[in-house]
Amino acid sequence: GLEACETAFNSVKENVENLQLAMPHKTKSEVREIDSFWTNEGLTLGDRIGVLFRPKATGGAKMRIALNGVVVAQHDFMVKDSPPADTFCYLTPVVRLSGTGKSVRILRDCKPPAEML
Repeated sequence: GLEACETAFNSVKENVENLQLAMPHKTKSEVREIDSFWTNEGLTLGDRIGVLFRPKATGGAKMRIALNGVVVAQHDFMVKDSPPADTFCYLTPVVRLSGTGKSVRILRDCKPPAEML
């Protein structure tokens, strides 16, 4: 009931405040598609797709996609196209299912393969 809602609110309050400081409120979400050389048409049941998005020391960011532990695509984001480094922990994965895909699981706390780092 109400106590559970208050407990949940208090547990995320600090994170929400940090996010508000890092990223000013916008009235509209920002989504940007980028061209990719990787196609997902050959995926089969049980394949594991990993995505690593991390800031570069020189500014900007790098995104790598791995299929079953092997890097199959990457994209370098220029400084102007990259979110601020202190907001990376708030990025939210969005998965679009198509074809015969019916479900997906997001696995937390997985260790990326060394070649993704």
